[in-house]
Order: sequence, then structure tokens, then C-alpha cells
Amino acid sequence: MQRKIITAILGSLMILVFRVKKIGEENIPKEGAVIICPNHVHFFDPPAVVLRIRRKIYPIAKEELLKNPVLKYLAKVFEGSPVKRDGTGIAAVKAALKILKDKEGAILIYPEGTRNGLAKGRKPKDGGVTLALKTGAPIIPVGIQGNFKLFTKVRLNIGKPIYYTEEYVAGRTNEELTKELMDEIVRLRDEDVRRKSKKRKEQQ
Repeated sequence: MQRKIITAILGSLMILVFRVKKIGEENIPKEGAVIICPNHVHFFDPPAVVLRIRRKIYPIAKEELLKNPVLKYLAKVFEGSPVKRDGTGIAAVKAALKILKDKEGAILIYPEGTRNGLAKGRKPKDGGVTLALKTGAPIIPVGIQGNFKLFTKVRLNIGKPIYYTEEYVAGRTNEELTKELMDEIVRLRDEDVRRKSKKRKEQQ
């Protein structure tokens, strides 16, 4: 009940204040384990994704953020799992595996590891790919467009699921697979969603 109330309140604020719109939500399976991997541009990325996508999503958050009492409270409400900045949070990995395997739920994880990681020259983290290989859960790449300035538009451009089958992996390393994933996220981030939305309306 607490999660539903907060989701309703904060979700409305996301729409009114940041005008968050989602494109391609049909690409997210309605049931079963999934790993949602967006680019990371702002502090409000996780709330935007968790609140605007219809599936119940369990975020994986940097443990440093939980020092903030408000964020700590929200992480508790949304059942987030803390992870160390260097990606070595064993407890978070176990929690993510439990969500994917036992609950067949959806988790949120950022390959960039930090805000604007690519722009800062950071190497993408392979946690999402590792979890996909361990569990068989598909990864849903998401390109977040916008800067979260007040009353500007933010778009969640949701791509098609990537299934890490033996044929798809074909002997490639986690690093190579992670680079391909990040390339797709960047493509979605830079895609002209106005044209994409117009095409969808014409097909309806």
C-alpha cells in the first residue's frame, strides 16, 4: 500500500514537472525476469524509470546514496538493493539473483555505473550482462533523453529485449557484450523519438 501511494504521488510529479514520456513500453515482457539497463544522466533517472514503467521494478542503488535519509526511505519502499561503487557488492548481486530467479521480477541496473559515465571516460560495468548470462533473463536497453530541467521533456526510449542465448553470445566476452549493450543504449538515447512516435501512430 505504501509503495502504491508514493508511486501515485511521485509518478504524477514526474509527469507534471519533468513531462516524462515512455516510448516502446510494449518491448518489456509483462511477466518473467527482466533486467532494465538505461543510460545514466541525472539523479532522477531511477525514479523516472521505476515510477513511469508499469512493471514493478527493483532498483540496484549505490550504497553511498543511502546516506541520504530521504533516499534511504525511498529505497526501502521500492525494495532497492545497495551496491558498492566499484561493483563488488556481493549482497546486492545475491539480492538481484533472488529477484530474477525466485520472484521472476524486474531489476534496474546502470551499466555506466555513475552519471554520464561514458562522457567521463568510464568503462561500462558488466553486471547486467553477467546477471543475464546467469539467469537467462533478457536485458531491456533504455535510452533516456533529456536533462531533467524543470518543465522540459524527458523521454524513456525503450528498446527490444536482448536474449543472451548461446547463439547470440557466440564465444564473445562479457566486456564485448557489455560494449554492444552500451552501444544500443546510446543509439536509443540519440534516436529521433518524434519520428518514431509518428510512425507508430500511422501504423495504428
